[in-house]
Amino acid sequence: MARPETTSASPEQSTLDCTESPRRWTREQRVDVARQLRGSMRTRDIARRLEVAPATVRDYLGDPSGQRARARRLRRPPGSCQRCGCATGPDRGARQFALCPRCAADERADWQRDDVIDAYLDWWTRFGEEPSSTDWNHTHATRRGGVALACFSSRCWPTMTVVHRLLGPWSQLAAEARARRD
Repeated sequence: MARPETTSASPEQSTLDCTESPRRWTREQRVDVARQLRGSMRTRDIARRLEVAPATVRDYLGDPSGQRARARRLRRPPGSCQRCGCATGPDRGARQFALCPRCAADERADWQRDDVIDAYLDWWTRFGEEPSSTDWNHTHATRRGGVALACFSSRCWPTMTVVHRLLGPWSQLAAEARARRD
């Protein structure tokens, strides 16, 4: 049986239990282990031992307390909700949240099974072809740009989460919409 090791970083720091998963350790304990292993192991190997991504190990080594990352997140300007105009929180890198938490929850709750099928048929009528699951995905539409983004932005489409919750796989939605159209 492995003996618990203690870290010498600070007296108030708790005992490091090597029998538990590193995910259950505190950030300070993982930082301490990463610092100790840095001289003898590659970042990728340390990440595997700590059960985190290599980028997380680099964060531990470059910003042990996490203060710089917190400050950077707080400096990001908040977005505004497309529905009510409230702040949506800081952006997540490449894009901001489109809706505030309250409007996002309302939107998820508003969709009914028939509404989703009607949206599918509306897309088919507007654009002359059946939508694919990526047509209703913000990230895919943004990356493709042009016509794809214009089609996506033309109205509020249900998300894949909503489709799966109400109808199951995309193929089920497509089959029900085709049956209703015929």
